[in-house]
Amino acid sequence: MPKTKSRKRKHVLGSEINLDNDLEYLEKVVLGDGTDIFEQKDEKVDNDEVPIPECKLPAWVDESDLDKNEIEKSVREKKFLNVMKKPKWSEKSQSQKKDTNILQKSGDLILKSKSLEQGNIHMKKVNDLNIQSFREGSVNVVKFHPHSSVGMVGGLSGVLSLFQVDGTENTKLHSIKFLKFPVTCASFVKDAEEVIVGSKYSRCLHTFNLMTGQTYKVSNYRTGTVREIKKVVVSPDDKVIGVCGPTGKIYLLSTTTKECIDSLQMNENVTSLAFNADGSRMYSIGDEGDVYIWDMNTRQCIQKFTDDGSINGTAIDVSSNNSLLACGSNTGVVNIYDINKVMSNNFTPLKILYNIRNPITGVKFNPTSEILCISSYHKENTIRLVHLGSMTVYQNFPQDKQKVGLVNCVDFSPNSGYFAVGDEKRRAHLFRLKYYGNY
Repeated sequence: MPKTKSRKRKHVLGSEINLDNDLEYLEKVVLGDGTDIFEQKDEKVDNDEVPIPECKLPAWVDESDLDKNEIEKSVREKKFLNVMKKPKWSEKSQSQKKDTNILQKSGDLILKSKSLEQGNIHMKKVNDLNIQSFREGSVNVVKFHPHSSVGMVGGLSGVLSLFQVDGTENTKLHSIKFLKFPVTCASFVKDAEEVIVGSKYSRCLHTFNLMTGQTYKVSNYRTGTVREIKKVVVSPDDKVIGVCGPTGKIYLLSTTTKECIDSLQMNENVTSLAFNADGSRMYSIGDEGDVYIWDMNTRQCIQKFTDDGSINGTAIDVSSNNSLLACGSNTGVVNIYDINKVMSNNFTPLKILYNIRNPITGVKFNPTSEILCISSYHKENTIRLVHLGSMTVYQNFPQDKQKVGLVNCVDFSPNSGYFAVGDEKRRAHLFRLKYYGNY
């Protein structure tokens, strides 16, 4: 019988694992020993469309015919898919996701108390999210995967990396290099199986499919007036991608086709976008301090008001419980509004925060709507956490040993167990918020 030729499978994940030393080591990697121990070679993608063919698996493979490299690739593929799949804690069940099941798997996580306390926040600085890389350049993107314990970091070097979040190893899962494309914004789309990547230095977008490894250049929305992409925001219903364009333009892209399905027009330059929890409304703020509220069904502006005391609006966000709207300005003031009252003709902010004296560049609610992060990259360590129950700022963050440099971006993990801060010196700082019981 002729010898069967081995079938090699192309895979985007690459690393060097020595399989000659010890068979027992390979068994640990394949079967698992409670840790994920693999690294990635970086993959380069030019600023043109570079599709990577999807792997077609044979119906049956004789393991005796596989060489070391094929076994190695198979191990990495299984590990990557195991990390990226939805864990049980992210799925709703009749038992309503008991926290105790999570705590049995993560020994350093604590049980949640009745309410989040004001005054001092219990948090711990852990190893940087990108500790196994630091190749992203000035970090403009930190995002947590909504279903898996995976963090994403991207920066001006054009590198976008994925890490398994544990606060200790933060194992690098994958890196991709976009040539001549400094990454300034990115977000998970299509049920978080894909990443859309943008740059304020380019007219185009890129997408990266986490399951197939395919990378595509997207330019369907482009018109003659587009010169930069300052920000991309994905609606919570995963239907629309909002793109901040020039001269007050807001482009709306389909998350499936990436084609421009509509465009909205403000009477000033748009500086920031945010969706409400169900994606039915979008909020935008401009450089003259006006806030626009858009009905996403009719694509019409249904309300417009001037942010209280604002000269130049710089940042906006909506709490996940649809109760609060936060607006930042170039004066350093942050206004917090009752979102149910902003549709009226006469209202004032619930709270005005004067804790930062530099232009606000970021406002971000945590997923439980208990904390608001406000920040500015105009001065080092200018970041504050606000306890929303009392509308007071936590006094113990940041501490001297928690310096985070010039803050470019922040994000909370899905259950607020982790908090990440990206700075201009290639670091994605990671903090463990001890009040929250899991990732």
